[in-house]
Amino acid sequence: MTLARAIRRIDLGAGPGRGRAGWAFTLVEMLVVITIIVILLLIALPAFSSLLYSSESSMADSLLRTALRSGRDAALRSTGDADAAVVFSYEPGGRLTMITCVKVGQFDDMDAGSVVPVRREVFVPSADFEPVQLPRNWMVRGYAPPNSIQPAGTWYEGDHYGQNLTRGDWVFPETGFYDQNQQLDQSARQTFMVRYEAGTGIMSTASLKPVLVLAPRPSDAGRPGPAWQNPNRTQDYRRYVQRIVTAPPNQLNAAERRALLGDESADTVLVRAVAQVALYDETKLAAGIGAQIDRATGCL
Repeated sequence: MTLARAIRRIDLGAGPGRGRAGWAFTLVEMLVVITIIVILLLIALPAFSSLLYSSESSMADSLLRTALRSGRDAALRSTGDADAAVVFSYEPGGRLTMITCVKVGQFDDMDAGSVVPVRREVFVPSADFEPVQLPRNWMVRGYAPPNSIQPAGTWYEGDHYGQNLTRGDWVFPETGFYDQNQQLDQSARQTFMVRYEAGTGIMSTASLKPVLVLAPRPSDAGRPGPAWQNPNRTQDYRRYVQRIVTAPPNQLNAAERRALLGDESADTVLVRAVAQVALYDETKLAAGIGAQIDRATGCL
């Protein structure tokens, strides 16, 4: 008997349905395999999700440190009293942004309801550093020291932070919660910054007075005056601020100057230096305090 005939006889004698061409999984076997795969996925998914979250957390921390280094580097490049700062900004539905800014001047502003001028420094975004954005849902809050939030104050409002204002609180970047079509926003835009001393790069909290940061509203609605008074018409914010500050009285009186650069202007944000910031996940914070994320704003 040849080898080929022997192999053929073995195949033919394997029994009905047991040859190579007739081999297949039964329904029970397929269900068992699918069940095993599902179990493995259920075991692996939490570990995979935890890995992704850990990676995102590390990225957020790294980006925050990168932004703070940019602020320090900007201060080291500056001279005189031109301090630098990292300003924290948030637009509803967007991502938290950290902007490196530099001091370019100062002028006499006026607090709401007051007749006494207050000297305020003016900062603008630096053209040498790109803004840094955190991953979605990752936020930063700044610690407002005790007594820095006043019931009728200009930097944040006491009625939003309870009655015991002497204990301090953590504040959120309120830079995008205003009417973009109004020239005056009634001091609605406010946030915090980490400030660095010019020339040394040392973090500075010596000045607790709020400063103004130029952050032009995108809308041109309600803008009176010539084009040079519109910050959206220039790419040089430093020159724009200096021109507004140094304009003679016959070009800009005190009230007009305050409407363009003051605390009530919708093109500026009132900002105060803080010594502590906290990086956190907004969704986890909401879950921890039993609150809901607002769908329109993307935050609490």
